[in-house]
Amino acid sequence: MDELDVLIIGAGPAGVISAITCAKMGLEVLLVDSKSFDQIGKKVCGDGLFKSFTSFLEKEVGIIQPHGSEVSDTFESMVLRAAGVDIPFEGQGFMVDRFLYGQRLLKEAIDLGVNVRVETKGIKAQVDGNCVIGAIVEEKNGSQYFIKAKITIDSSGHNCQIRKTLSQNLFPNIETRINKSDFAGSYREIIRVNEDHLFQKKLFLEFRRDIPIGGYFWIFTKGKRMLNVGIGWPMNINSQKGMKKHLWDILEDYYSDYEVLERGGHTVPMRYPLMNAVASGFIVAGDAAFHANPFSAEGHGPALVAGYYAGKTAADAINKGNFVEDQLWKYNHNILKHFGGIHIRYQLILEMLRKIQITGLEFLLKRSILTEELMKQIVDGESINILSKLRIVWRSFPYYGIIFKLRKLQKQIYLFEKLLQSYPKNPTGFPHWNAQFNKNMNLIRDSSS
Repeated sequence: MDELDVLIIGAGPAGVISAITCAKMGLEVLLVDSKSFDQIGKKVCGDGLFKSFTSFLEKEVGIIQPHGSEVSDTFESMVLRAAGVDIPFEGQGFMVDRFLYGQRLLKEAIDLGVNVRVETKGIKAQVDGNCVIGAIVEEKNGSQYFIKAKITIDSSGHNCQIRKTLSQNLFPNIETRINKSDFAGSYREIIRVNEDHLFQKKLFLEFRRDIPIGGYFWIFTKGKRMLNVGIGWPMNINSQKGMKKHLWDILEDYYSDYEVLERGGHTVPMRYPLMNAVASGFIVAGDAAFHANPFSAEGHGPALVAGYYAGKTAADAINKGNFVEDQLWKYNHNILKHFGGIHIRYQLILEMLRKIQITGLEFLLKRSILTEELMKQIVDGESINILSKLRIVWRSFPYYGIIFKLRKLQKQIYLFEKLLQSYPKNPTGFPHWNAQFNKNMNLIRDSSS
């Protein structure tokens, strides 16, 4: 049997960018996807894509940023809202048409010589010893066969179809278990309103008492009279009211009359990234590696960047003729340095919000304790300055318990920053390091559940 250079499972943003990156470095690439050609790129999501990610792709891979009909609007900030109080965060980006943008990327991959096999889904990893040597795939007619590859990239989305079939005994350094609590269900509609809306150039995330803790309602600009609206919460939380009914009831607070143009639901990962996403002959990227932001669930941009690093790491390894775990290890460093560390901080913020509940968040916002400046200091891992501390003390009166929670959050961020700084340079030191990481993270997550 002939052996490919790279087999990529899933033609979403991570998969297609992996394919483009590998092809530009002269590799033979096969990209398989369960969808038909004319369906690749379609996904129910918030449609927001931050420019920081697309600018990175343009610089590193030469991919032109979203433009023309691919862009329905642009945004200049994301706004956190609770109890009528808003905290804006600067961040420019595009409201993209996922289908048109995804189709353009797919065409670029094909033009570069990437072979694409559609209506073909990945079934399980094929291994030889402790090395992945390809995958079993299944065509629409039910026929299954083995595709051999030097490196297999799992970009199969939230189903993480290939990763979850790995034996934990053979691959102890990579997570294979899937936990329901690590995912959120969501429901979204694209609506047209009768007048220019007030959300122009903005993305709103609204936390409300009538939404299960850990979830939120979103309302994003999609043009002058168009909006992307949706709702979601962790899958391990039950609600007496379904997502559709929740969404419709909340929308009545904003609009009594609108036209629904598109609707649908989806599952999204809402957890910090895999601390190790490689094994010998194997790389995981995008939603399959929990690369979405755990606070906002924004996964499109991180998936694009992860796809680049996956493709670059695979190409470097193949050019050196060495596909073992140690050679691929730098992929983990790249992910953690680019966005993984930030996502861990967002995880810690999310766990704090789960502890204080929506009433605590409302208190923080109404008293102007949780400000844009303070949130930026927390996300950036900076120490809270003395003036901010004094303001927090003054505004927290008489509920000083909130100070201790913010202080504890800062200590947790410092702890994980130190852990990330000591991230092992190779797989040898990973088991001990990962045990420390999991112990600390599990303590925080278990105490907030």
